[in-house]
Amino acid sequence: FTKNSVPVTDQDVAHLQAHYDSMIAYADLQIGLFFADIAESGHLENTLILITGDHGEDLLDHDFVNHRTALTDSCVRVAMIAVGPGFTPGSRHDTLVDLLDIVPTVLQAAGAEPRAGAHGTALQDLVAPEPPARDAVFFEGVLNMVGIRTATHKLAIHHADLTDPELPQKLSERPLRGSSIKLYDLTVDPGETKNLLEDPDEASVKVAEALRTRIVEWRKNTAVTKARGDLNKIDAELRQELQDHGYWEMGEEPTDATTSTEDAQSD
Repeated sequence: FTKNSVPVTDQDVAHLQAHYDSMIAYADLQIGLFFADIAESGHLENTLILITGDHGEDLLDHDFVNHRTALTDSCVRVAMIAVGPGFTPGSRHDTLVDLLDIVPTVLQAAGAEPRAGAHGTALQDLVAPEPPARDAVFFEGVLNMVGIRTATHKLAIHHADLTDPELPQKLSERPLRGSSIKLYDLTVDPGETKNLLEDPDEASVKVAEALRTRIVEWRKNTAVTKARGDLNKIDAELRQELQDHGYWEMGEEPTDATTSTEDAQSD
């Protein structure tokens, strides 16, 4: 503990988790009402419904309460539920999927072609009897984190400047040990509690090297932009509100943040 830390009791944890459970219950209620309305209107049979989330939440699973601090499954593994034409009711699949798959899924359901260079794979294809090969998914975090997950392992690299054009090279030169780079064997440690690179053996280093190579190649083919917009159009009060809610952590300071609220942006 630090001098300003406050001990957390089991009762505190249960109280916190109960609040989260109540939010899930509320969301479940609203989804149920939505389905009831769609069914009553007669459109349920020909409507594609996708249920997912932008992040999970770590509720002291790893000694913190947040969804931005790490790339553990508690934060990055979210629900992906598809209901409608092209999907068998009640079926469950362990195929690796990505939020990038949502757009091609909707386009395929609508009979439209994805644009050239689009990413992602339609979920209809991923749950087919002979799905296309996918052995890994990639992800990034707002606190300069990047990672890869396979069906068996996860490699997460912290303190990686995601806007640095030299990031792939720097990642390839990164030592494969220490607290800022984490390797988990999800087959025996699904809770991601043991970082195999804190005291790595030869096998762990080989797995980490292979996964890091995948990340490096992925990043080489990933467009990096610094979308700033016109910061002078964000007034000081709105900017402070965005910061208070964690939605303004990158970018330059505006030269004059008092002129207009038009074109306000958040991440």
